[in-house]
Formats: sequence, C-alpha cells, structure tokens
Amino acid sequence: MLADACGRYALLVRFLAYTGLRWGEASALRVSRLDLLRRRVTVAVAFAEVGGELVEGTPKNHRRRSGWPD
Repeated sequence: MLADACGRYALLVRFLAYTGLRWGEASALRVSRLDLLRRRVTVAVAFAEVGGELVEGTPKNHRRRSGWPD
C-alpha cells in the first residue's frame, strides 16, 4: 500500500523494500551494476552527505556486495 501511495516512485519504493538497499546505495547505482538476467545487483559505491555536500564513497560496511531477493 505504501508503494502504491507513492505514485511515480512506487517502483523505487518496492526496489528499496525488497533489496534492503540504503538510500545512499540505491542513489549511487549505475545501470552497469544491474544484471537482470542473473537477478543480481552489485553495491560498490554509495552517496553520503558530508558537510552539506554529497560525496561518493564505499557502502556503509566498506565492502562490495551483490545479491537479489528471492
């Protein structure tokens, strides 16, 4: 119901909910990191706000990971 209430952002809300990605990780995703045939997304970078500016860095745990919900 939450996703449906988000209108044009419904797909993004579902993606975040089912993958467990943090906002900074999802916003830093690139098309090249998505493998739809193998149902994988690779999280290698994330955005973080530092001093009022967005900075690209490593994910929160400082490790690259991949996966997709079943």
